[in-house]
Amino acid sequence: MFFCAGHPYRVKGSIYLSRSKTSASASDLEAYLTDHILAYSDRQHEFWKRRYDSEAVFIESVAGARLCWERMIAPIQTFDREPLCVVQQRRNNEWLVELRHDERLLMQARLLVPETETNDIPPPLVICLHGIGGSAAMVLGEDDTHPPAYHAFGHALLDTGCAVLVPSLINAFAPRARVNRLAL
Repeated sequence: MFFCAGHPYRVKGSIYLSRSKTSASASDLEAYLTDHILAYSDRQHEFWKRRYDSEAVFIESVAGARLCWERMIAPIQTFDREPLCVVQQRRNNEWLVELRHDERLLMQARLLVPETETNDIPPPLVICLHGIGGSAAMVLGEDDTHPPAYHAFGHALLDTGCAVLVPSLINAFAPRARVNRLAL
């Protein structure tokens, strides 16, 4: 028996991400972002070459960095060392994958590959996301609301020959909003 959003349900042969794993992931991601933010003073010289001789000199000294900010649409940051990708479990053509950095869980996802996959041609990969209150199980049709919100679209893509990566996102408003604010 598993618990999702406080409701027990039974499943045979499926990999479910427990509520405690999702909470641990949110806590670890929050701790990672907090550490990164608090350590900014140690690395700000890499991004800003400020000079305070005069207002004109100051504006000129930050012009390059300001231009970068204006063009920025990239991810949060690069890592000082590569995150660790851990394959936790495997069933047939299904893997539970974790992305870790400094012993903290940053992301957890299920990766499903079509049974008909050949080694010659890799299948196209589709990343399937869920929203607030959703789950990887809902995206894959193993659980859903009534009426259905996700219509097993992840599994439908799998049936067409696509590989699907279904991350387990933070699915409650408050923790997700907190992590989003820290990531800005």
